Parts: sequence; structure tokens; C-alpha cells
Amino acid sequence: MAVAVEVTTRWDDADRHAHVNNAAYLALIRAAHDLAVDREAHAGLAPAADLRALEIRHSAPCAPGAVVTVLVELLEADGKLQRVGYRLSVADLPIAEATATWQLSGPPSVLSLPDLNEVDGRPFSFAQTVRT
Repeated sequence: MAVAVEVTTRWDDADRHAHVNNAAYLALIRAAHDLAVDREAHAGLAPAADLRALEIRHSAPCAPGAVVTVLVELLEADGKLQRVGYRLSVADLPIAEATATWQLSGPPSVLSLPDLNEVDGRPFSFAQTVRT
């Protein structure tokens, strides 16, 4: 069962030709997924954790500030992973389809940052002369 939600593209999601890059599509898909989980608990969707795979097929440009309707549908789940389909459209015009595989179980991934005491550094400044 697909759940329909709406998300809005940000001013920097598309270039001047209304081409949305994959990173911006991922942000829209993640926002739609979270809205769908909040809205329809009975749809079987689990909150997305770590992304394991993503496939996006573009079909039309999408301007910044557009209201995008996203149909979010659970395709399969096995307790460790869930594969979810997303159909994105603006005013009934399909703009993209995506399939994402999200990991549901296992230890959370933690970004390992160096201890600040281990990082060598020094104060710096930058100056630039601008001509009129």
C-alpha cells in the first residue's frame, strides 16, 4: 500500500536548468520516507536507518520551490533490510522513480572523528584585494 506525502524542493536542490542532482533527490526521498512513517504507521514502513543502496531514474526536471508528491511504498522487508519504492511527481507529471534499501538492524553507524588534540593546526587568515 503506497502512502502519498508532499515535500517541497529547496532553492538549491536544482541547477538553473531544473536538473535535480542525486544528493538532493536523496534528501527529498528521506524527508518523504520520514513523513510516511509518521503518517501511516499501519503501512509497514520502519524508520529509515542506514542507506545500503539507491537507484534513481529521472524523467523530468523539477524547479526549486516545487511541491513534490511522493508515493512511498514498502516493496519488501526481512527484519534486517527494507526495500522501499518512491514515485515523485509535480502536478501529476512524473519527475523521478527511486528504490532505496535501508538497513534496519545492527549497530548504528558512527562517524569516527579524530580527537581534537591529535589534529595539528594553527590560526590563519585570508586577505583578498577586490578591484572595482
